[in-house]
Amino acid sequence: GFCARLVGWLCAPTFARMGDGPIRSTTLQGAMLVALCTPLHAALETNCSVALDDVELERPGTDYMRVANGTLADCVARCCEDPACAAFTFSSPSPISGCGLACCQLKSVAPPPVRNVHGAAVRTGVALHGVAVPGAWPVPPYPRSDFITNISIDWATAQNSGVSGDTWPSAWAADGSAYAMGCDNKQPGHANGTMMWMNWWRVRGNATHVDELTLLNDSPVSNSQVRTVCGAKSGGNIKPSSVIALPDGRLLAGVQCMEYYDSADPSFVGRQRALSTWLITSTDGGKTWDTNATDHAFFGGRLTNPMFIAAGQAQSAAPDEWLYVHFPASSAPETAYWDGNDYILLGRVRPAHVLTRSAYEFRGADGTWYGDSSMAAPVFQHRHMTGQDHTFYQPALRRYIIPNYGFVDPHTGQPVGWHNYYKVTNTAPAGQLALFESQHPWGPWSLFHLEQPWNLEGGHAAYDPDFPAQWASTDGRTLRMISSACCGSPGYSYHATTVNVHCP
Repeated sequence: GFCARLVGWLCAPTFARMGDGPIRSTTLQGAMLVALCTPLHAALETNCSVALDDVELERPGTDYMRVANGTLADCVARCCEDPACAAFTFSSPSPISGCGLACCQLKSVAPPPVRNVHGAAVRTGVALHGVAVPGAWPVPPYPRSDFITNISIDWATAQNSGVSGDTWPSAWAADGSAYAMGCDNKQPGHANGTMMWMNWWRVRGNATHVDELTLLNDSPVSNSQVRTVCGAKSGGNIKPSSVIALPDGRLLAGVQCMEYYDSADPSFVGRQRALSTWLITSTDGGKTWDTNATDHAFFGGRLTNPMFIAAGQAQSAAPDEWLYVHFPASSAPETAYWDGNDYILLGRVRPAHVLTRSAYEFRGADGTWYGDSSMAAPVFQHRHMTGQDHTFYQPALRRYIIPNYGFVDPHTGQPVGWHNYYKVTNTAPAGQLALFESQHPWGPWSLFHLEQPWNLEGGHAAYDPDFPAQWASTDGRTLRMISSACCGSPGYSYHATTVNVHCP
């Protein structure tokens, strides 16, 4: 902080003159500044990423520098050139600018954004020094949506429930109850604070506030069964892939044997690999579970990430008679991971036959449905950046939505496996949130929001976004996003934020 501020102050006059090309000085002091600042300026130009906030947001906080006049582009460049600048506010000519016709305000910290009450007259953003320029980040290969123009994340409504946990797939049951399956967490008073691999919760709240999470079952699958089914390779680790409430009142969850640090693909190591997946069911709201509802190797290979697509309360809003399933997967070798997948396959099954493996059909490249999963072709692709995505159907918008997450090295912009990056650097990588919409679960997909870096409290990369159906407004334009972040982050919890959807 102080050193960066000092360098910024020393180099500010030099930076200001560099717009006219290379500069020289006839004094020793000037020559030293040029020698120091010229390579720094070049480095900052190529290693500064600026993320402009949506127009609906602004960033409060104290300024350390205020510059009159200029344009938004000038303000962005000034923040990127100053190592002390973490965030900026640009006010276009208006009575609120406070420093002339226009105003650029630089901040040494990046406070969380709040709702913008000034409209387009104020634009804000953050600068990440030493981070790859935005163009170096993986760009989803899809066009912008002309149906959903954007979203605004209302950070003022962000709520940390205080209940720790890694991933939180959600379900809205026929009896009106809302549930979530947590994992990799410790709760006060439980077995002296020992780790629980997977647990079932009832969630009470509304579209703006989570009132209570109540633990109903601390171990739907016993530790002894996990060791028997998953074996030594997984280290006894399991995760829920997705959960869903079926029309007949049953609750369904996918249980995965996980290997936390996989190197099967030497070109992209350190991802969390799903080894096999089976389905468990409950008929009493998750208090007890049938953990042998299917064969323990029900899904494997490219199908090890079964992500059942929710459509309203107990599938009551489904547009047809099928239950669709997205399968995020990797191409080298053909397996599935929690992070860093390459594409998504599509399957379908009648809800009454969800426990019968032979009842599933898979969409091929020609649009035909096949019983043979080897004929399944990708319906979505984002190489090394496809997460274990909780796709859902939004009935009011009549759209399927993929909330996708991925991770990159913040210094190079290249995709990384979360666990490998954390193991090597002892810090979390940067996150990317990308939201896509389509009228069909097979696409074509259009991008309507891209956020990078996507962080929660403490600057930790967020992941596993889920949009519980019970908290969507009747017009589909206000949603509630659940996510988490790791490690050592206060965001490692059931973390909820309101999301406003903008359509023409």
